[in-house]
Amino acid sequence: MTYQRIKKPCLRCGSLMSLAINRSDRKRFCSKSCRFSEGRIITKQCGTCGKPFESYRTDDRTFCSQGCYWKSKQGKPIDPKTRLKLSLALRGRKQKAAHRLKNTGPNHHDWRGGITPIAERIRRSAEYVDWRHSVFQRDNFACVFCGSRGVTLHADHILPFSRYPHLRFEITNGRTLCISCHRSTETWGRKASSNNEHGKNYQMMLEIPGDGSYKPAEVGY
Repeated sequence: MTYQRIKKPCLRCGSLMSLAINRSDRKRFCSKSCRFSEGRIITKQCGTCGKPFESYRTDDRTFCSQGCYWKSKQGKPIDPKTRLKLSLALRGRKQKAAHRLKNTGPNHHDWRGGITPIAERIRRSAEYVDWRHSVFQRDNFACVFCGSRGVTLHADHILPFSRYPHLRFEITNGRTLCISCHRSTETWGRKASSNNEHGKNYQMMLEIPGDGSYKPAEVGY
């Protein structure tokens, strides 16, 4: 016996099914995937772009893609708990020299032809970061003037960074200072410039030879 066939849309995906008329009242879905997803998949609205997207009812997703998720994070401070987790996970980890060279200069994906000022490039370099950490470690992560701990610390150059380039990475030319103590030094900001009295007095006090034979340990702190 041949039954008449009719077209009926799937309740989930909307595709037309060709069904025998005697089964048309029972068949509601075109496949198992549509059948088992019914009631579990709902439509949500993306919290960033506003586009609708489908998600499981039990899923707590609020964004349609990872791109929209990271856009929602821009300009927002990192949660303190998350910041602590990142700090503990990355503590003591250093990049390998080969990896640094691979992602430095023209090899970096964001290279723009070397437009960053030389002083800024030096302060961002791996060598400068290592020098800074070595100074902190030698001074036991405490201000050498007031002994403060647990505050923002600066690795200060005893002889100014700008005027003595050959001593920029000399550990004995560095000292650990808190912000308030750093601001009180004769080399803070433009005080060490030769164009003002502070700078002239400081250079005369040190009596630094101009032949590069000076050793920072002779001054101390």
